[in-house]
Amino acid sequence: MQRVFMGMLVTLLCIIQLMGCAAQSPEEQAKELKVVAKQGVTWQTVADDFKEPRKWMRVNYDSPSGYTSEIKFDRTQFESQMKAGRMADGFAFRYAFHVDHVFVVRFTAAGVVDEIQEPITPGDFLDGDPFN
Repeated sequence: MQRVFMGMLVTLLCIIQLMGCAAQSPEEQAKELKVVAKQGVTWQTVADDFKEPRKWMRVNYDSPSGYTSEIKFDRTQFESQMKAGRMADGFAFRYAFHVDHVFVVRFTAAGVVDEIQEPITPGDFLDGDPFN
């Protein structure tokens, strides 16, 4: 009985340790994204070396946000739209690691990183003026 209990305990501890090691913190993910998504890097490099985004948007200068609504990322469909020239003003990948760690990686029409934007979060208002 004691061996069974010890075996179950060891298994449980191993599972807990693996779960903790496998998941990166939001801060670690944000740092890794910033390392990969440097200005001039292609969207393929960002998607392959970091990870594919869940959502993407086209640049839309007529929209208050500057983007279209979010579109679920499907690489095949995305690539066909790129080849068809439907990204005339550029596009962006959205990465959200936590409510305080949301990033928009903006790309030119040619598909290279232009900038990384960190949207305003609720936490910014708690720290004072979110616009400065």
